[in-house]
Amino acid sequence: MPHPGRLSARPNWSRRVKPNLAIISTGLRKFRLPGLTARQAQLPLAAKVIVLLAAGAFAWQSPRDSAPEAVADSKFAEQSVAPKPEAKPVATDPLDFVAQAITESSQIKQLHGPSVDSETALAILVGVKGELEFDFLPALAGPDEKLSARYESKLTRLAGSSESDEVALIKSVLNEAADVPEAPLPPLAAAEEPELPDWRRFAALSKETGTAPIIAIVIDDLGHTEREFNRAMSLGEGITLAFLPYTERMAEFAQRARQRGFEILVHMPMEPTDASTDPGPNALLTDLSETELMLRLAYNLSRLEGYVGINNHMGSKFSQDRRAMKLVLGELAARGLLYLDSVTIGSTVGEPVATASRMPFASRDVFLDSVAEKGFIEGQLRVVEKIARQSGHAVAIGHPYAETMEVLQRWLPDARERGFEFVPISTVAALECAC
Repeated sequence: MPHPGRLSARPNWSRRVKPNLAIISTGLRKFRLPGLTARQAQLPLAAKVIVLLAAGAFAWQSPRDSAPEAVADSKFAEQSVAPKPEAKPVATDPLDFVAQAITESSQIKQLHGPSVDSETALAILVGVKGELEFDFLPALAGPDEKLSARYESKLTRLAGSSESDEVALIKSVLNEAADVPEAPLPPLAAAEEPELPDWRRFAALSKETGTAPIIAIVIDDLGHTEREFNRAMSLGEGITLAFLPYTERMAEFAQRARQRGFEILVHMPMEPTDASTDPGPNALLTDLSETELMLRLAYNLSRLEGYVGINNHMGSKFSQDRRAMKLVLGELAARGLLYLDSVTIGSTVGEPVATASRMPFASRDVFLDSVAEKGFIEGQLRVVEKIARQSGHAVAIGHPYAETMEVLQRWLPDARERGFEFVPISTVAALECAC
C-alpha cells in the first residue's frame, strides 16, 4: 500500500524532471567516479549507471519499521507538498554536477518504497556511489553491452509505474553510451622468443636416445672435388662435413649437404708448427695484428652459410697461442658458433680458452686415417668404440680418402646394430657446453 503523504510528491518533482535530466545526462557523460582503479574507470557508462540503479533499487525498496524512520517519512511528505523555490541551474562540470545532485537529494534519502521518480533515483544513486562494489559490473549488462530487459524493468519501477518520457530519456543516455565503440586497447606485445645461436639454429637432427653411447664422425678437407663430396655424402645421416673455405665449390657443396640433412663446419686454415707447410690462403697466423686476424676470420666465415662452427685445419702452432686463440674463440662465441678442436698438437689451449668463454666446444678423440690404410683405420675405429663405451661419447675425424670411405661404409651399419648411435658434432658440443 502506498505510503500516506507520498501521493503529491511526484508532481512536485515532475515539473523539473526534463530539464534536469538533460543536465544529468550531460553530467553522466562527463562523470567519472572518484576512487576507482584504472580498470574500473574504463568501464562503459552503461555498466556504471546500471550498477547504481540496481543498488538504489535494493537500498530503497527495503521496509523501514522503526518510529524514527516513520517520522522522517512524514517530514519528507510535508516537505514534498510545500512549495519550493525555482531550482538554480545545475552546473555541468562533472564535480559540480555530482555535488549539487547529492545536496538536492539529501532529504530524499529518507524515502522508501518502489515509486521514486527518475531524477530522484539518479541523484540518490550518485550520492551512494562510495558504498558500491564494482567487481560484478560485467554481469549487469546484456551481451551487447546495452541495458538488458531485466534492468529496464528495474529502471521503470524506480522511475514510476510505466515507461514515461523520463525513463525513455534515461535509457537513451545509457544506450547512447553503450553504442559508442570503446577505443580498442593496444595489443599486448608478444613475448619475443630469444633467437637461437647459429650452432643450434643450423644444427642437424640428432637421433640420440640418451640410452646408448654416441659417436660423432667428422669428415675434413671437403670442397675440392665432386667425387670426394659424394663419397662423404654416401655415409648417410649423423655425419658432419667440414669444408675448406678457399675451395672453389665449397659453398655449393655445403648447401647441397644441408639440404640432405648433414651438419656443416668451416674447416678453418690455421698456422702449423712446420713453416714449410702451407695451410692455404687467408690462414690464421700468430704474427698477424688483431685487425688483420679478425678480417681473415670474417672473410673465411663469409664464404659459406648454414654452418654451426669451425674446426682447425692444421693449426698446431696457432692453437698453442693463447692471445690468438682468445681473439678467435671470442669472436666465435659472439657469433653463436661452436669450436671443435682438431687437436693437431697435444698442447693446444683450445679447451681452456673455450671453457673460459662459456662457448659450445668439443675435442677430437681419434684421428681415423693419419695412416691411410684399411687395417690402420679399422684399428682406430675399435679405439673409437672403446672411448664411446667408457665415456658415453667419442669424436672421430677422418678424410675423404677412398680407404677411409670404404671402411666406414662397412663399419657404420654394423656399429649401429651393436648399439652405437651416430650424431652431429653439435650434439657432443651441447654435452660439453657450460653455456
